[in-house]
Amino acid sequence: MDMNIFADVVQVVTAIGALFVAGWSFLTSRKMASIQRTHNHQSFRPIPYLRQGNFKSGFSLELANEGVGPLIIDRVMVRLAAENLNVPDFVSLLEPEKDPVFWDRYAQKLKGRTVPPQKAITLLSLFNEGRENDPEYDAQFNAVSKAARTRLSKTLFRLEYSDIYGNPFTYHVALDWMAPENAGLVDQGALEADRDELGSDIRTKTASVVQPRDKA
Repeated sequence: MDMNIFADVVQVVTAIGALFVAGWSFLTSRKMASIQRTHNHQSFRPIPYLRQGNFKSGFSLELANEGVGPLIIDRVMVRLAAENLNVPDFVSLLEPEKDPVFWDRYAQKLKGRTVPPQKAITLLSLFNEGRENDPEYDAQFNAVSKAARTRLSKTLFRLEYSDIYGNPFTYHVALDWMAPENAGLVDQGALEADRDELGSDIRTKTASVVQPRDKA
């Protein structure tokens, strides 16, 4: 074989090999970047959990972020199917400002608020102040508390939220645990050992569901 032809063949083979290596390196880099991006998103993913505290002395609802990244609230919806009612918060459902008792705390205008990792927002809180020698107030408190719990126990809580990368998610959970007959039970709120990674109560089968949603 002529040396010039041989040299040309070697150059062509070398070029093809270099092109293959470059292409393989490019694809590998893209895959690694994708894996790293997914890892970063998962590392800062918020995990919502609605804490349902149902006690004999009162009750509370807290939206907690049990993940490691900030939880940005996009939308809240409280649905009462029995009345075909959809409201943006629990305050609109119960109208506590009209009650004859003093609510400890309640939250409105939740859109745009951020829940830091391992923190919570109190959505509702009503506990008996334990007034002495005031049976009239106690009677009013018991009536308001029972009516509120009964109403809450028939609702479905839906939360649309995003992480810091703008990835949208949806979380929803039924509030059947808030029924008056469950107040003060030993296993109230579900013990940590009886919850899965999404906050579902394994013992009572009350499911908390988290799922991705399409970006607007």
